[in-house]
Amino acid sequence: MKAATEQFRDLGYEKTTIRSVATAAGVDPKLVMHYFGNKQKLFVETMGVPMTVQRAVSVLKLTPKPLRGRALAEAIFQAQRSGEDAQLVGMIRAAATEPEAAEMIRELYVKEAMLKVVQALELDNAELRAVMLTSLLSGFVFTSRIVHLQDLSSASNAQRKAILGKLIQEIFTADI
Repeated sequence: MKAATEQFRDLGYEKTTIRSVATAAGVDPKLVMHYFGNKQKLFVETMGVPMTVQRAVSVLKLTPKPLRGRALAEAIFQAQRSGEDAQLVGMIRAAATEPEAAEMIRELYVKEAMLKVVQALELDNAELRAVMLTSLLSGFVFTSRIVHLQDLSSASNAQRKAILGKLIQEIFTADI
């Protein structure tokens, strides 16, 4: 699973093969097929919702309402520093070319991750807020981890985190 996660993250869905994953893991491709069935099932197993979301919900529920956006931004930056966002990076890469991966973003990250965050905070218009939160965070991950657009900015991580926190807070609190 580690080899598959790394390849889906680094190469994307299209370029990752059962054979390349098996080679990286030092096993026969038949073994990968035996446990996962096919590439799509391997992708689903390795790119599922990370534990980071469950931890974020716990932290956010204990965070005062005016500070929740900043707290989630901090969790996102922590996930990037630790590499815990590898699953999301791989899914976003794959979603650009594979309809199955795009569907997974919709199902896993909107419904199973961000919707749960918004519902746990007991916010109104939960589905819309979850979609907007997913849009913001997917865009942030895409520009920072795939395109490296932020490398062109002289802004510090503290400045980026402050702006991201304010945007998240607006999604949490906007009158809609």
